[in-house]
Amino acid sequence: MKATEIKEYLTTTYGKVTHDVDKLEGACKEVAHIHSVDPEDIFHFMVENQEIVQLYTHSYGFNTAYGRQLKTQFSEVYDSM
Repeated sequence: MKATEIKEYLTTTYGKVTHDVDKLEGACKEVAHIHSVDPEDIFHFMVENQEIVQLYTHSYGFNTAYGRQLKTQFSEVYDSM
């Protein structure tokens, strides 16, 4: 997803954007590359808590240890940008 698409999605869904969309785009791409998934999957995992099946991020509706690790990794990448 491009920064403009992220901004449009967040504005349409939540009414406002509180994060740096350029950093969100970069973090999604970097984390997706590390885990060999689509950046859009990372975006929806972080924003909507949607499961990424191939990474086994959820079990019974809750984040697995891997899912929690992925969120931490995303936050670290986002903060470092």
